[in-house]
Amino acid sequence: MYRHVRLAKEELQKLRAEIKPLLGLKNLQPRYDLAEGTRLPAYTQFAGSPEATLPPDALLKVHKFLTTLDFPKSTEWVPEYVEVMLWDYSYAPESSIVWPKDWPSLESDRTTRRGQSFDPSSTPVTTFDCAYLDGFLDRRMPR
Repeated sequence: MYRHVRLAKEELQKLRAEIKPLLGLKNLQPRYDLAEGTRLPAYTQFAGSPEATLPPDALLKVHKFLTTLDFPKSTEWVPEYVEVMLWDYSYAPESSIVWPKDWPSLESDRTTRRGQSFDPSSTPVTTFDCAYLDGFLDRRMPR
């Protein structure tokens, strides 16, 4: 769920003051272990990349501040449309779910082509009513 709030000038200044210590941090690593002592890492580790370390105290403080941030006057925000990226998955181990006929196709006026077809980083994208997305995705086979 997304939340929305318009901050007063004083509230925005307070928020900026809380995250300002990040500006002085040097030599930040590409990943940090935010779940030390647990079996579940809170970072992504790729073969050959350096081991994750504990973050600097200033980063931990800002992380805690942002993850506990609450604005009582905020309201729920739901986007009217979302983008769905599509690409070739012909090697899928099971049958694909069928794209609903009444949803925008790749020929829709809301579809944007980004680069070459079936390039996962630049694929055809369409926007549609997101109220149906969860139900559609629930029809997929469990993995």
